[in-house]
Amino acid sequence: MPSKISYSLRLLTPADNDAVDKALKIFTDTTAPDLRTDTDQIRHKIAKPETAEGHFYFAAFYREENLIGFVMFGHYRKSRLVVIDHIAIAEAERKNAAFYEFVSLLQSEIADLKLGVDFIAVEVEDREFTDGEAGGREFVQLLTWIGFREVKTKYLLADMDAGEHSEHPGVLMLKPSAKRTEIDGDLLAGIYHSILFDHYFPWYRDFLEEDVDDYRKYLEGLDKKFRARVGKSKAIKLGGSKADQPPPASLPEDVRLHILHLAGLALFALIIAGVLLAVPHEEKQTAGLVLALLCAYAAFVLITKNRAAYVFKTLLAVLPVAKEHSRSRPGVEKKEKKKKAGSKG
Repeated sequence: MPSKISYSLRLLTPADNDAVDKALKIFTDTTAPDLRTDTDQIRHKIAKPETAEGHFYFAAFYREENLIGFVMFGHYRKSRLVVIDHIAIAEAERKNAAFYEFVSLLQSEIADLKLGVDFIAVEVEDREFTDGEAGGREFVQLLTWIGFREVKTKYLLADMDAGEHSEHPGVLMLKPSAKRTEIDGDLLAGIYHSILFDHYFPWYRDFLEEDVDDYRKYLEGLDKKFRARVGKSKAIKLGGSKADQPPPASLPEDVRLHILHLAGLALFALIIAGVLLAVPHEEKQTAGLVLALLCAYAAFVLITKNRAAYVFKTLLAVLPVAKEHSRSRPGVEKKEKKKKAGSKG
């Protein structure tokens, strides 16, 4: 009988040079560039995590002795709030329920630190991610499965600099210490204020120099608009939690890739059959055509090193039949951003 896989979470200190290097490599590889906090800033904060408002924590996630993930979070005493940033797991290691193990260990670590917490918050950019990047609606769904609730109101992420700003739609996920299905608007406005002025501002004031006052005014503008919109609401709904239900069953990534490859092969076979029915061929020519197409598909799988599955899914998505039967989903237009959007999530 195979032994159970062991997972662990270890807080990082300036002395953990090798672990910090590996963790930041995973963070860089899995975080979209416009959401990526500067790694030199992260190293600076690992060395000086204490602020007047609270404390920043940094941790590495291990499977056995292999470092496979990284997380940043901050705790703010006055608001009794924890804000989790950048839950990053190496793309090749996202299997065997690694995400659930990671977050479970993180929540245990927060409890062991005896921080005093009423809410744990995660900000997520409301868009789709591809090519191994983590975030978006898929991340919202994962958080929902472990007890976080989506705040049902318009939410904007803060920029990470003091220059010109644009709106960055986001989702605020909250995990309350006590069961609840709604939140008072004034309390929600207080949480947002803490995220802006206990979490964002203490981080960036060390790096903005002469622009720090402009950044403070920008955050004050976000804070004022959010409070004006939600502050008087008595009951803002929190999206349903599925914490009491098991996560949906999923096949291992390698098995799913093989299935997609077989499905791709079946699609090629159907195309071949259609061609053979439509165009007369001599028996030898037919065998040669079939063999050539099968070889071409096998070469495609090998050359793309399992990216064939991703390409196949993309091809299916643009087929007319797929468009007719797929559920409608608002598209997200990707725009070039001169300024970085708030990471936080």
